[in-house]
Amino acid sequence: MSVSSIGYLTKTIPVISNGENDRTLPVITLQTNNIMLNNVEIKGSSFIRKDDRILIIPDKQQLKHSHTGYDLLYNLMIPGMDVDRRKGTVSAMGGNATLYIDGREADYREIKNLRPKDIERIEYMDMPTGEYAGDKTSVNFITKKRINGGYVSADADQTIGYLKGDYNLGVKLYSGNTSYTLFGGHSMQEYENEGSVNTETYYFPEHSIVKQGNTDLDRKKNNRQYAQLNILNQTNKRKLMAKMALVHSEEPGSEQESSLTYSELYPSSSSHSRMEQRSLKPSLNLYGEFRFNKNQKLQCTLNGDYTDNSYDRSYLENKFISHSNVQEEMYTLSPSVKYYAKFKHGNSLTAQVRHIHRISSTTYKGDSPSWQHLWSGETLLFLNYNHKLSKKLTLDAQAGMSSLQYRLHGQDKISRISPRGSVALMYSISKKQFLGGGMAVGNAYPEINTINTAEQTVDMLHVKRGNPYLPKISMYSASANYSVQFGRFNLFGIFMYDTEINTTLPALLY
Repeated sequence: MSVSSIGYLTKTIPVISNGENDRTLPVITLQTNNIMLNNVEIKGSSFIRKDDRILIIPDKQQLKHSHTGYDLLYNLMIPGMDVDRRKGTVSAMGGNATLYIDGREADYREIKNLRPKDIERIEYMDMPTGEYAGDKTSVNFITKKRINGGYVSADADQTIGYLKGDYNLGVKLYSGNTSYTLFGGHSMQEYENEGSVNTETYYFPEHSIVKQGNTDLDRKKNNRQYAQLNILNQTNKRKLMAKMALVHSEEPGSEQESSLTYSELYPSSSSHSRMEQRSLKPSLNLYGEFRFNKNQKLQCTLNGDYTDNSYDRSYLENKFISHSNVQEEMYTLSPSVKYYAKFKHGNSLTAQVRHIHRISSTTYKGDSPSWQHLWSGETLLFLNYNHKLSKKLTLDAQAGMSSLQYRLHGQDKISRISPRGSVALMYSISKKQFLGGGMAVGNAYPEINTINTAEQTVDMLHVKRGNPYLPKISMYSASANYSVQFGRFNLFGIFMYDTEINTTLPALLY
């Protein structure tokens, strides 16, 4: 007979027979088999390549030298990724990356106020699929789960000399399945610049004019305030969130004085310009995520905001006087629904529909009075399917369309339907070596600030006009990328080709 138990040595004992059906078992004593380890060191790569993403586990030094989510992302030094911690922008693969917290899309303030020690790991999708389909690249911060407690954070940045300051306060409170986060801040800037030189050349059909300006005074002053409240309630089956924000910005008075010299037509002169602007923007964002099971979920969002802008500019050069005053109100409403399902063998399907509705009303006063009223509605629909062709080869295909309708007051209604699609392949050469490539076709439409009939004077030679007849922008791209990992060394290379047709650019009219 053999007897064994966890933590003890296996012991084999004989069975003594006293007759045909009579057996005697002796007392069994097992010896312990414990191994005492004084020091245990586990080594592993902080970059772990999965089928459709890179899993990154920050080390203690990276966490120690980071104060925000952007700091940590910068310190990770992900190949091919560019992080601007000051502006709060992340770009990779030739475009902006979409940032998430626990699978939910997050804004600038949330990432900036994300404490590095609350981050458990980071997922980077260089070729997003499944629930991240439609992004250029995706970054998901996975945080540690907490049900009680909270924290207060504050930071201030003040320069010496010219006035420049940035002050922020954040408060977060956990209560069971619900968390409350409040952000607030104030920033201001005031400086003067002297001694700059600017040269412009104006090309006319018969001749050209060179204009040289020596800036004698360039004074700028602005300030900005914001407040944002986030309420998040989540369980294993659902996630509900509401974000309410208010942003105010103001530039009470910026002045510029320059000495001007023209190559012909106009005599030397001096100019003075003054500009004031103000903006107020309240917004409300609602988010809901519902999990039917571990392989299916539904995401619903509803975003709305209102913007009140004002702009006033005056320009004086010799006897030439120009004045422009603009008052603008804009409303935006954007609902969306996304469904995600994962099947056997890692295949997945994502379907999304989104609508963006905008209404803009702008009154121009001054040199060229006018009233511009524009409404636009764009609906986006796409299906994404990710399929494993083999253990090493994965196909990702996406097909969709966009439908745009808009009308500028006094102009005809415009309706356009455009196809969108992409296809990509990823080949796993080894566990740490990947090769991918793909192509895509898309479209974009001119922004509200260009689809108009308004006219604004810049100076004696320069007048800006809108164009209500701008065509859609067609976009085509192709790319190939390669990545390999040697221990803590990561190498990433990419080839990209992009082309755009009917790109909106300033055109010269005489």
